[in-house]
Amino acid sequence: MKSVALAEANDPLRSLVDEVRSSGEPIEIREQGEPAAYLVEVETFKRLRGIEDSVRTEQLRRDLEGPRYDLEDVLAKLGLDP
Repeated sequence: MKSVALAEANDPLRSLVDEVRSSGEPIEIREQGEPAAYLVEVETFKRLRGIEDSVRTEQLRRDLEGPRYDLEDVLAKLGLDP
């Protein structure tokens, strides 16, 4: 993967975007020697977002499979009026 300093990314940003589009390879943007961001092609970003959404959906599905409690019972046990 190509790596570029943040200061260098300001001027050649257009050519970096073109490079990512043509090669399909992400470019790492560094600030003070540390990764600060990654420049990725749109389809890669969409795939990653889709994976993230799938993981969140699966976690929610698992959470909903757990025990359920009646809100009024919980409030009563806490000494709160519904």
